[in-house]
Amino acid sequence: MGVAEDGRDGNPESRRQLKEETVSETFFTKSGSSPGSNQPDFVCESHISLFLLRPCTPAAFDWIEQNLPLNSLTWGNATVIEPRYVWPIILGIQDAGLSVVPR
Repeated sequence: MGVAEDGRDGNPESRRQLKEETVSETFFTKSGSSPGSNQPDFVCESHISLFLLRPCTPAAFDWIEQNLPLNSLTWGNATVIEPRYVWPIILGIQDAGLSVVPR
């Protein structure tokens, strides 16, 4: 199977390193805000035939590691989700006390 485009190979250490790099990039490069801001935990993007679930906080990365399969299809740091699974996943995220915003 090999390593995914984003380096996600199922190895917890490489996933944690990717998480730290991506969270840092998300907070400071893209949004310009500090980690204490009112940043959502996830951004969910609809692309009609699929959804991209983008984690934006360390808690979101942890939720993905604990609740989605290691072999989930990824695109960059986003997890690719079929439309039929998006609502149950969003409900699980919200049940865990995390936030999701559409984009």
